[in-house]
Amino acid sequence: MKTRGKHRIFLTPGEAIAAIHSDFMQYEPQKPLFLNLIPLILGKETVAVKEDRKNGLWLKLSRGRRKFFTYAQLGEHLASALKNAHPPVEVLARICSMVFRAPACPGRSAEGKDGIWIETEVEVFRCRQCGRCCRTLSFHTECTVSDYERWHAAGRSDILEWVGVVRREGKIASCQIWVVPGTRQYAEGCPWLRKVPDRNVHECTIHDLRPGICRQYPGTRKHAEMTGCQGFD
Repeated sequence: MKTRGKHRIFLTPGEAIAAIHSDFMQYEPQKPLFLNLIPLILGKETVAVKEDRKNGLWLKLSRGRRKFFTYAQLGEHLASALKNAHPPVEVLARICSMVFRAPACPGRSAEGKDGIWIETEVEVFRCRQCGRCCRTLSFHTECTVSDYERWHAAGRSDILEWVGVVRREGKIASCQIWVVPGTRQYAEGCPWLRKVPDRNVHECTIHDLRPGICRQYPGTRKHAEMTGCQGFD
């Protein structure tokens, strides 16, 4: 959705919590962020004592107990605690703003659902055609059944040859890309990426039919920054 030139996405509380968990898991531990979130998620009374030699910290839990967490474990602990806490939408919006590094506010969707609107800033994104996302990011399990059906409807058997399919009871349950035809091995990089001759740019040879995960990238400015994309520079 665009409002006054700004691109926004709407998330229900459940979707927001799932997105936060995904953010915590897909990047290296975000130490400053996790530390700032402790009072919001675990409570202002929670005491954290850093122990840099062990790359983690001690948290004072109930009844005076203490427990050590690496920063990776802390991210998982915060995500789990947030899921169980059911915070007010105003607090969840503040957490979203901190996690996604973007303005976020409570609101309602066009369907009348309560949730959070988050500005993605993708309206100022400009792809530089560096090909980095195609060459370095993990995308193999992000193919959807809708992607498969779209390629099938377009008669693109050449694309389907590179798709691994799992069927259950005769129906497609999940898909994986890009699997070298005749093997169970993932291709090293995207087979549809080509370097433009005499230019320092790349192009996608199936751009109009590219997978949904590619269409959605980078999604937010933060995701671009965390994955080395320079499209917001």
